[in-house]
Amino acid sequence: ATMCPADVLATLPPDLPTLVVGAGIDERAPPATVERLFARLPMPADRKRLWLVAESSHGQVFLDQPAAYAEHLRWLLERLRR
Repeated sequence: ATMCPADVLATLPPDLPTLVVGAGIDERAPPATVERLFARLPMPADRKRLWLVAESSHGQVFLDQPAAYAEHLRWLLERLRR
């Protein structure tokens, strides 16, 4: 049986730190879809983070907000080291 992406995300280890980045202007992964996928993650709130950038398009968040992107990656890396 083929699993959809949301089903696969739900099987990730609950202790795995996870950062989900989304763009507000994104037809491939609209914000509502990204939010639904994020909600399926089994991690507690302190182990997962959703960052949606309303004015960015698909794949452009790191270019539009490089400093904030680096900060979110720092958050992820700090949790991966624990």
